[in-house]
Amino acid sequence: MILGLASTLALKGNTDEAIELMERGLPLSINEKQKSTMRATLCFLYLKAGREDKANRLASELPHTRESREVIQPLIQQGLDDSEIDENIKNILLGDGKGIW
Repeated sequence: MILGLASTLALKGNTDEAIELMERGLPLSINEKQKSTMRATLCFLYLKAGREDKANRLASELPHTRESREVIQPLIQQGLDDSEIDENIKNILLGDGKGIW
């Protein structure tokens, strides 16, 4: 309920109250989808509140796009061969080599 109220406050522009409730509610939630959505929202609320450092820190902890259902489900449905499956496993575990390391 706390995160639901925080969402409503965020949508109404009550940034500080929304941040406070999300910070309180996140550790209590067991719903991973809800927690992920709240963390992403919290990044923008921090930014709106002038707390860019906190927004960046939290954003760096968010999951990578390559691990999302929007990326993985279409790959599963393509009927990949073993070498393509192995390549996807490598990309998930090691990165795709396109980043700066």
